[in-house]
Amino acid sequence: MTRNQGRSPITRPGYRRGIPAPNKGRKLPTEILTPGEVQALLRSFGTSPSNVRDRAIVQVMYGGGLKIGEVIALERPYYQPATQRLLVPAGVKRPAREVQLDVRTCEAFDTWLAVRKDLAISLSAPLFCAISADAKGNRIYSSVIREWLKKRAADVGIDRRVNTDAVRLSGIAHRAQPANTLETGIGTYLDDARFLRRHRDAYERLQSAIDLYSVHPERHATRVGHECREALALFAGTIAPDTPGGTVARVRAALKAAAGSKTVAAQVDALVRYWHATSDLAQRQEHAARREGIPLTPEDSRRLIFHTALVMYEVDRVLTPD
Repeated sequence: MTRNQGRSPITRPGYRRGIPAPNKGRKLPTEILTPGEVQALLRSFGTSPSNVRDRAIVQVMYGGGLKIGEVIALERPYYQPATQRLLVPAGVKRPAREVQLDVRTCEAFDTWLAVRKDLAISLSAPLFCAISADAKGNRIYSSVIREWLKKRAADVGIDRRVNTDAVRLSGIAHRAQPANTLETGIGTYLDDARFLRRHRDAYERLQSAIDLYSVHPERHATRVGHECREALALFAGTIAPDTPGGTVARVRAALKAAAGSKTVAAQVDALVRYWHATSDLAQRQEHAARREGIPLTPEDSRRLIFHTALVMYEVDRVLTPD
């Protein structure tokens, strides 16, 4: 038997030499992730320095619409925390531009900058850089980001081809959907770093309701009701943790304690009634409107999410007007 006999053809020297690869010229379409899949991916990052950095990279691709080449080209001064704006440097075919960042992307940036400072990384190093002792401050390669992104997506059970373009284009698609027109609208009230710091758990529950609404507002109507009801409960627990009773009692106690010269009794009563009505709306939806026997519609979910956001915002404004 000669040396090559019995071997698989693929292992033989010169196999398919001169023959184009079967997938040459083939470009698979980018798969758009659901909002829930993106959030699962972002929640999978831990608190280690590399995890904080990597989460910020994913968040800026998703929330800011940056390509991977633009991300690794960022320098530290390009991000301005005071204005929540990011300067994206010019590329081969794109001029430099400014991007207004949402509160989640800013939070990811701020957390990474704090970690970066603790690591004593040079101020002249790229915004996203290597942190290992032998390469600290060096620019990271896009191939490294693509590799860990694919692995992390598989680890959290996302059954799609997840790459940097998928993350970026998913963010663009989600912001363009009607459901996210709702998110943009309530963002006027809640997309504020101060509100997020004070009421993180309530904010996260409301965001979960928005994600469910964007996937299928009718199929997930009762879950939207549950998430909104939980958001109200967590908010009330934060503003009046020592007050017994339900959310209405806690909101009333917190508002009365803050009244003084800030507001009058009639305004407190009106806001408490608004809270009570919104809470009843959430309970009705969580129980699928069984009492009325009327099927829930997308409009029910939209209305509940909007009023949950608005009433929390109005109560927060009375308690912390500055």
